Amino acid sequence: MTDWSARFMTDWASIQDVTLAWDHARSQFPGVEVSEAEFRAYLLRHNAPGESDEAPAQGRNPLVIITDLYLACACSRGDARAIAAFEHRYSSTVESVRLRFRGRAPSEPELWAELAQRLFVRTEDKPAKIAEFSGRSELGAWLKVVTSRIILNRLQAEKPEASVEDRILEGLLVTQASPELSVGRAEHRALMSKAFALAASELPTRERRILRQAFAEGFTIDDLASLYNVHRSTAARWIKDATNSLSGRVATIVRTELRLSKAEYESWARDITSSMDVSIAKYLATRAG
Repeated sequence: MTDWSARFMTDWASIQDVTLAWDHARSQFPGVEVSEAEFRAYLLRHNAPGESDEAPAQGRNPLVIITDLYLACACSRGDARAIAAFEHRYSSTVESVRLRFRGRAPSEPELWAELAQRLFVRTEDKPAKIAEFSGRSELGAWLKVVTSRIILNRLQAEKPEASVEDRILEGLLVTQASPELSVGRAEHRALMSKAFALAASELPTRERRILRQAFAEGFTIDDLASLYNVHRSTAARWIKDATNSLSGRVATIVRTELRLSKAEYESWARDITSSMDVSIAKYLATRAG
């Protein structure tokens, strides 16, 4: 890492080395022109990002982030060459998300048409969504979130009864860890869904987001590691911690509603935890590619 790129990442909107950062990014996209003044203004607008699709990432690669920000800035103006470069650069990224949904996802041309409409179209009172990209994660990881949500919104419109909580519930409790648990879920499906939704709503924001991305939006463990810029073992630990917290909350709610004895409650809680543990193991084994 060069000295200027390290300093750039500490305060990218004010230091003199923005000129060098701009020159580096510009060299990555021949024919895509963003003036230095415009690039500085874009960085200034994103120097203190608030709530967005991106999670704060530590140890970002400054050369990648600088390049991503330059491309996003050009695309936000509706620059045709920049948009073409974006589509070429991320075609495999979008396709990898689409394939996770197998036959349920729209065709590749349909998906790109919707992405283009959502990311690059501006109105008089609203900038293009690509302008929301602030460099807190890599652009490819940010795009995976946007693409997943587009597909999920389409599926949700087709089946409005399938809530995010229901998708997480199915994703976590699809194993045969306990036949008794399967029977119990069938008998108390409404209660289970209610308890699960309530328990999920009480989770910290990050834990709820992690579970949604892993078990409802189809993110692989490597996707999560890339999105949050952490080692995959850290991402796996986050999932484990979130499911432990969730299973405990669900068990407590169900015990209250069903008035289970202590022994029945402990058996039920063990079944829930065991089922989620097996689901996590399957997730790590089958979605690591």
